[in-house]
Amino acid sequence: MFRLCRCAGQIGLFIFNNPFPHVSIGVMTSIAPDLSLSIQPPVTAITVVLETTGPDPLKDAIRSVAWCTPQQSPRCIELNTDADRDTLRDLLSGQHLILYDAAKCCAFLKQVGITPASFDDPKLMLNALDPTASLDLLSLSKEHLGLDIAAEPLESGILFIQSGDLRLNPPESLSLLATAIMRLHEHFRNKLDWAADIYQRELKIAPICAEMQLKGIAVSLSAIKDKISSLKLRISSIETRISNLVPALTSEQGTNWMSSRDITEVLTALGCPLRYHTQKGNISVRGDVLERLRDVHPIIPLLLELRHLVKLAGMSRTLAKFYKADTGAIHCEWLQTGVPTSRFRAKNPNLQQIPEELRSCFLARPGHYFLNLDYDQLEYRILAACAGEEDLIASFRRGEDIHRKTASLLLGIPLDEISDDQRAIGKVLGYSQLYGSGASGLAYKLNIPKRQAQKLLKDYFARVPKLTAFLTHLQDLALSHGYIENYFGRRRPLPEIYSRHPKIHAFGQRSAVNGFAQSTAADITKDAMIRLANVLPQYNAAMLVQLHDGLLLEIPDSVPPSEIVPIVKSAMESEVSGLPMTVSASWGKDWEHLH
Repeated sequence: MFRLCRCAGQIGLFIFNNPFPHVSIGVMTSIAPDLSLSIQPPVTAITVVLETTGPDPLKDAIRSVAWCTPQQSPRCIELNTDADRDTLRDLLSGQHLILYDAAKCCAFLKQVGITPASFDDPKLMLNALDPTASLDLLSLSKEHLGLDIAAEPLESGILFIQSGDLRLNPPESLSLLATAIMRLHEHFRNKLDWAADIYQRELKIAPICAEMQLKGIAVSLSAIKDKISSLKLRISSIETRISNLVPALTSEQGTNWMSSRDITEVLTALGCPLRYHTQKGNISVRGDVLERLRDVHPIIPLLLELRHLVKLAGMSRTLAKFYKADTGAIHCEWLQTGVPTSRFRAKNPNLQQIPEELRSCFLARPGHYFLNLDYDQLEYRILAACAGEEDLIASFRRGEDIHRKTASLLLGIPLDEISDDQRAIGKVLGYSQLYGSGASGLAYKLNIPKRQAQKLLKDYFARVPKLTAFLTHLQDLALSHGYIENYFGRRRPLPEIYSRHPKIHAFGQRSAVNGFAQSTAADITKDAMIRLANVLPQYNAAMLVQLHDGLLLEIPDSVPPSEIVPIVKSAMESEVSGLPMTVSASWGKDWEHLH
């Protein structure tokens, strides 16, 4: 069967009186003018749809292409010969293209030597208008254009043939898609309005995502296989130790130590105090619950270690699966859509969640080294800056440990007298405000009575009144308008905030706070990537991995850290309401050992 693609919806404009006049919503003065990108199409824009032999631009090929313009009906060409590819290059090279899922389309077009002079992407338009909306191209074509295309839902702007499928009149399918994408582009382009700047940012990010996927990150397959073998032995050893520890409670049929039901039965028989339950009412034995019971019985630390090892083994096998022998690298797909806060997603595999124990398998290519760049407490800085909370802002400017500062504010103790245990409380409390945790959540995280957690929150918020007011302001805005708007004007709809269900309503309130912080952080990082894309080619350097609040680069040995670090930090660092968003750097030959 053929597969098709996804799109989104739109929401309205709002105006409100801002009680925080020092927060210039939607403006970041330190962003250079080159971030702007005109979205007005030229006189003639060519809508392009690809049919490929599969979804992977590194191993699959373009089989045929359809294109159309407002003045020209759809046409289709099969790429069977070099002459066909030459014809396509002559037609599309240097043109303004309309592509659905531009990052993936650009990666495939590069195979045949086509780089568009510029492009538009209806998928990114719709996502800029509403990052929570469905991106199903077929549904949108029917809803907005009255076109009923009989096919399976698509998540990219590419038709691809699965192995063993028959060709089902691809010229007709491609032509229908080209027409739908061209008309959706015009339909949503006219609705961008307030979301135009958001869309411009995403347009510039799309080719960066394509380049990151095609470049990939080098990895040692032998090191991954060694990890798998080692983990298999360690898992077997732990399972034996657990079974020997409670032989009388081990089932004759064999106890599955990864089964929640089996673990619950054993821990209940041992008299462990299992008090927490899942949403379905079953006893919970998830990791954070067992962590709180670590000292209750010697079996619990072993169960936690086993789970960790099993997870590492699964990740190791996934990495081996996606290793490409011809490049010696892993090439994950970077997605700009699908996350309400507009953070990046990585899949096949997810390189944003590689644990420390596996990072040693990732090696810089010969003659290169890794350079890791992390924003310093980015979301915390954003909230402090936008709230105008002077104590926190001054602490950030002095480069103080913000978690010790939080504990100092809470406890009224000088910063240099804060113990590590007190700092830990400050860290939990600081991040609780970011993610909107109430007294119950804080009590659970600190393992203290709810009444004590309530007092901690009350005492802390009394010492940061402007931050408290700003968090309330964000929640009030979400309640008034049904969405939250980040520092740059990007919006996230929050219908949950109107729910009469307490838990759903509380989720909406939390999302108003962390949605503002995470979405603003995501856009700061994206702007940094756009600036770096203009700088790195001068040094034959490349972006490899986007890590939410950080980036992993690959730099030639001929460019020493002392030369490149000040340059890339300057490109990444910016300001929010006058507070610098600073970056820390580390480097090394493998991903784990960065200094």
